[in-house]
Amino acid sequence: MTLRSKVLIASTLVLSLTGITFSQSEPAFGMTTPRVNQSAIHSCLADGDTINVAMAAFEANSPKVVPTISRLLSKANGGPYLESWAHNAPIYTYSISPRGVLLVAAPSGFQPVPFSSRACTNAGRNQSAINSCVADGDTINVAMAAFEANSPKVVPTISRLLSKANGGPYLESWAHNAPIYTYSISPRGVLLVAAPSGTKKVNFTRQACVKAG
Repeated sequence: MTLRSKVLIASTLVLSLTGITFSQSEPAFGMTTPRVNQSAIHSCLADGDTINVAMAAFEANSPKVVPTISRLLSKANGGPYLESWAHNAPIYTYSISPRGVLLVAAPSGFQPVPFSSRACTNAGRNQSAINSCVADGDTINVAMAAFEANSPKVVPTISRLLSKANGGPYLESWAHNAPIYTYSISPRGVLLVAAPSGTKKVNFTRQACVKAG
């Protein structure tokens, strides 16, 4: 069961512009504060340390060659330096930048950053909560886009998205999943998310939802 909010529980998101109706149903349930998965963090750190050791050995043997995943797994240049590539999707995913820097995306699919103990902290976050935050934000964005297409000179607000005016309603109810995350719309019509609820509001992005976990 995912930690989806009640944005469209047993309801329908109507896009009057296209005539398309999206139906999404989710059972309601009580929300709890996410717990950090320490084993996922330790796994992320261990894999990153292992790859770093392999990259250092590769660079010692081939100082003028940029390490890549395929080169670390190859028998060339004194290899293989790794028997297989570390992957633990959707918890985290490792890659190497064109300049030979080890990167980690935690959770998988989010923006890769240079490997560090801090970067692996996100691997221990609640994946369901993060996915719920992203899904709710995407749903609201679709509704806002439909509203703006029908009323290009009107700034979208929560009340306007829920109203029957301007071709609505575009949402049956507003997404809220406190204390995990909270959505709002700025005076300029920009979708904002506070994750966790009560923290600083920022423009909605997938990366902004990481702290929801």
